[in-house]
This record gives sequence, structure tokens and C-alpha cells, in this order.
Amino acid sequence: MQLAILWIFVLQLSTFLFYNKHTGFGSERFKIGPSKLMIDGSSSGPTAATLEPYTSDPNSHGILSMDPKDVDEFVLKAHKAGYQVTSHAVGDKAVTVIVNAIEKAMKAYPREDCRHRIEHCAMINDELLDRIKALGIVPILNPIFLYEFGDGYMVNYGKERAYRMFAAKSFLDKGILAAGSSDCPITFSNPILNMHLACNRTTQKGQVINAEECIGVLDALRMFTYNGAYASFEEGIKGTLEEGKLADLVVLSEDLTKVEPRNLKDVVVDMTYIDGEKVYVR
Repeated sequence: MQLAILWIFVLQLSTFLFYNKHTGFGSERFKIGPSKLMIDGSSSGPTAATLEPYTSDPNSHGILSMDPKDVDEFVLKAHKAGYQVTSHAVGDKAVTVIVNAIEKAMKAYPREDCRHRIEHCAMINDELLDRIKALGIVPILNPIFLYEFGDGYMVNYGKERAYRMFAAKSFLDKGILAAGSSDCPITFSNPILNMHLACNRTTQKGQVINAEECIGVLDALRMFTYNGAYASFEEGIKGTLEEGKLADLVVLSEDLTKVEPRNLKDVVVDMTYIDGEKVYVR
């Protein structure tokens, strides 16, 4: 388990660094993960910070919860100290703010394999895709949001922007390693439901939010296994079934190499193993 440290003020980061505790400190059971910022609001609020006005409210661009200058200062300091940095950034304006900050920090203090992240990274455009790729940023996507909030996306953001929300296929085609997350307790924690939404992109009302952004079952599986391990620098011990890695695994009711994407939601866990010990049987 990793602890993401949420900072509001740069002063708090300075206090923590005084004790020389940063990303990777701890054990394989519990360690410090990335240092995290909250840059905008929610896609469902809707308070996500957008570059263009809301379709549902021409006077609204959502909310930036931090001044971009403060984001720049925080990211520069955390990056220089060796932290992995991540941020809650939903709207394309918020994503732009954190990408700008990471770009500036990496230019000032070049460092290999930083794996800085963006939690949600929901609303993107082609320019952001190119910059995220160039900087090696790992987006953490929440496909299940499309089911929970997708109908509202169409109303609040309009078709063009809604169709680029949680664009897993675009990230995949660009060669960007995007990981999957439930964002529980905001939504259901079940990763299979998240995988189903990455493959189908259906809303509660039955709309399909851009079928061209659907990915295959095995690509979705990788998002929620290896890619997640990569995002936390743990691909050496988890994320794939290999000799020498942790024996943490599930046995599913269906063969994922054969299941149809539309039926993925019906797959259930038959058994769960942790460290090689069977801890659950359906």
C-alpha cells in the first residue's frame, strides 16, 4: 500500500522534507507514494477547470483551487527533492496547469524516470497528449466515471469535449502508459466494472460516449494491473504473474482472452490469493 501525501501549502512540504521522508520511504507493506496537489474541482459538480466556458453555463470555467504560480513552486520543490508528484486535475485547464509545472521543473532539474502523474486527467486535447507523452507523465484514468457522470458530461461540456473525457484509446495510440483507478469511495471499487467501462464507455442512460475511445479487454486489464504497478514504481514486484513477484492474484469466472467486451461486467472473482495464501472463495 502507498500513501499519497496531499499538500495544500508549500510550507507543509518543506516541513516534511526536513525529516528526509519522500517517495519510496517505508516497506513493501506500506510506503510513501507521490506528493499530491488538488488543482481543480469535480467533473460531476461540475467544477472542473476548463479552457473554454461550460456548455451549460457560458459564464463558468469551473474552479482552479490553486494559483498556477503556487503549483509551479510546489512541483519545482518536490521534483528537486526527488518526490514523485501527482495532482488531482480533471478539466483541460487544470491539466494544462500541472503539465506546465512539471515541464518547468524537469527543465530546471533534469531527472530520469520521474513518472510524475495526473490523477483523473479527464479532459484532454491533442496538444496535451503530445506534451504528456514527451514528459513521461502517467495519467491515472477513471473509466467508471463515464457511467456515473457521463450523461452530465454531455450537458455540461458538450459533445466534443465529452467525447475526449477519459480517452483511453488516445493515450494508448500515443504510446502513453495510462493506469486505471476507481477513485473509490467516489465510485464503485470493482476494477472489473472499471475495465468494462473502458471497453464500452456507456452511461446510466445508455449513451455511448465516443465508441472510438473504447479499448480492448486485454488493454483494459493491463491498465488495471501492470500499468498501475508501473505508476507506483512497483512493476518489479507486482502487475504481472512472474516468478519472483508477489503471489497476489485472483481467479476469475471467465477467460478474459475470450470474453466479449459487452459481457465483461458479468465476470466475477472466484478466488483471491494474497502472498500465495487463499483469502477468498466465492
